[in-house]
Amino acid sequence: MSAAKQVGFSEQDQMRFKGLGTGPELPENAEELMEYCGVVAADRREMLAARPDPDRDPEWWAITSALAAEIERDLELAVPPTGFRSWPAVPHDASPTGLFAAAWALLASLPRLRELHAQRGVPESVTVATVSALGGVMGTHRHIHGRPGVGLMPLWSPPLRFRGADFEIGRHAFTRTQLGLGDGVSGHVLSLHIPPIGRLDAEESQESVAAAVEYFARWYPEEPLAGVVCHSWLLDPQLSEYLRGVTGSCGRAC
Repeated sequence: MSAAKQVGFSEQDQMRFKGLGTGPELPENAEELMEYCGVVAADRREMLAARPDPDRDPEWWAITSALAAEIERDLELAVPPTGFRSWPAVPHDASPTGLFAAAWALLASLPRLRELHAQRGVPESVTVATVSALGGVMGTHRHIHGRPGVGLMPLWSPPLRFRGADFEIGRHAFTRTQLGLGDGVSGHVLSLHIPPIGRLDAEESQESVAAAVEYFARWYPEEPLAGVVCHSWLLDPQLSEYLRGVTGSCGRAC
């Protein structure tokens, strides 16, 4: 894709945009939708100022549209057995428009996602919690890089959430994932993730998993669950050995 080449994406990342068409138009009620996604006022102002324009920012407008087109193409699809490759980070010298390009692509996809959730019977509280990932990643981006936007970090969860593959339910997030063997898809699992939103309480965790199993059976009856899986260093049995005898400032084992 020539636009990706012109703004400085690597050759490998340029391939991400190849063959993608034009996505949904950018919303007119953008600030309202940003607030719905948990974007704080300061970031809303920065994002509105960096709205892509086809005449002023033709390359970033094309990239934004292509990313939105990817979401449109994959709406409601579970993650395949081959996995999902995150959206690439933008070059470090990207303009403010470039830093917010992916956020605009997500926002353009929100109206359709809300329609799909409503059709499936997903409560709006779950939709709001799910798309709040946009506000969360903006806060993380500002904290890590000292700059507004989302572009300097590869994005994995937000694209999956805005296409309807990933949901935040209670304490955990759950990704609809196809289970695959050598001869193709053999079932469906929920891949559990632990968002950094506070302490990890055992009871809240159990409630989250139980609710997810119940909800997905109702929302996606065509995808009977074979199980729930979680890949995390927190589950490593060696962890207790690593931490044996380690104490924190409170004097207790941490």
